[in-house]
Amino acid sequence: MLRKIYFVLTICALFFMTACGTAKDEVSLPPSEKEESSVLSPSDEEERSSLPPSDEEGSAPAPLSATDAEGAEAAEVILSDPELDLQLCASQNTSDSYRGLSVRYEGQSLPISGSTLNQNFMFPPSLLPFDSASKAAVILVTGEGTGMFLMDLHVIDLIQMEEIPCESPLDWLDSHLTSRVSGGIATLSLPDRDMTFDLRETDPDNLYEEAGYGGIVKYALVNDELYAEVHIHISPVVNLGYVTLKYALQDGRYAITQVDFGLYEDDLIPCEIRLQDPGAE
Repeated sequence: MLRKIYFVLTICALFFMTACGTAKDEVSLPPSEKEESSVLSPSDEEERSSLPPSDEEGSAPAPLSATDAEGAEAAEVILSDPELDLQLCASQNTSDSYRGLSVRYEGQSLPISGSTLNQNFMFPPSLLPFDSASKAAVILVTGEGTGMFLMDLHVIDLIQMEEIPCESPLDWLDSHLTSRVSGGIATLSLPDRDMTFDLRETDPDNLYEEAGYGGIVKYALVNDELYAEVHIHISPVVNLGYVTLKYALQDGRYAITQVDFGLYEDDLIPCEIRLQDPGAE
């Protein structure tokens, strides 16, 4: 009986040792060999990811570049010089004026401030190349009515595609024109002259205490030179004449360098002009 039990135990021990050896051999297999059927090779992974990311992910189209965005913006051409590929454009056309103005030149666009009337066919805006077409004067008509006519000036450097500052004629007059009215006599003084106007035949109740200006401001380009013209009035209905101011490019801006005074051809107001001696202190 004991021999049978010993024999059975021996057989069980041998079976247990064989089973352990098989398990040990199975664990020692390299993971790559064990899992080969469930892992893609590097070449397979490359083939799987060969589609462009935008197509694979369904992403939105790339945004427009700055140049494309400017070109896509709707703008109406107001004035054009086809020979120079030069245009004045507006992004808004309201009931009375063009707004959102810009100057386009050879594919570049430069915004400018202000607006211009769109219904004044007698006095339209102007786009005037000058200085061997290296610059352009943009003259806008900003206001028009009884006793009022207003223009605005922008000068564009077409090579650098930037705006050149211009001295304001009204600011210049604020600093250089003095005036007074006394006893029906109006006196205007500019740096180089004094002018006396006899207004005693004019209704004294309507006379200002000093000359006014700013209701009529014009700009012009004559022989490649820029001019401003500001009319001077002494009452709501009486104009004394006009100041002509000439511009020149100095220190990176257009400054007023020369001034003259003109009388109207039909002006019946007695006037005396005394030029000052340049050598006098």
